[in-house]
Amino acid sequence: MLYTALVRPHLEFAISSWCPFLEKDISEIEKVQRRATRIIPSLRIYDYSKRLEMFNLTNLKIRRIRGDLIQLFKIINRYETINFENGINFSRNHSYSLRGHNKCIVREDAKNCMQRYHFLTNRIVNVWNSLPQYIINSVSVNSFKINLDKWLKKQSNLLP
Repeated sequence: MLYTALVRPHLEFAISSWCPFLEKDISEIEKVQRRATRIIPSLRIYDYSKRLEMFNLTNLKIRRIRGDLIQLFKIINRYETINFENGINFSRNHSYSLRGHNKCIVREDAKNCMQRYHFLTNRIVNVWNSLPQYIINSVSVNSFKINLDKWLKKQSNLLP
């Protein structure tokens, strides 16, 4: 499909950096994909989620979450080096917990700054901490992506 080759890369370029957090911005971006799936006249009768399934696509919200998780995995495992001013806040009280994994992160306090509140390490905390241990301990980025895709397929109805 031409959409995945020509349009989608423009929608997803550096999305973990500029990730939209306003509903109006998110809906504008999603409209592009919604429109692209309606191009084939015989598929217009189906609703948006059914068309996505037929084209083997995910909605852009799930794609943004996936991109953020991959980016965070690369940063934590030093595949990419980024100088965060405050670093990534790992949970220190995880030693007594039996749930989750050993790389849980904590949300940074950002009460007066919306940009900081929606920063990569803050917006992905809940999803990252809910990942199973075997995904977090992946040995490469590709194995992380494969495991993550399987998990996201199962969890897509539970994600925010």
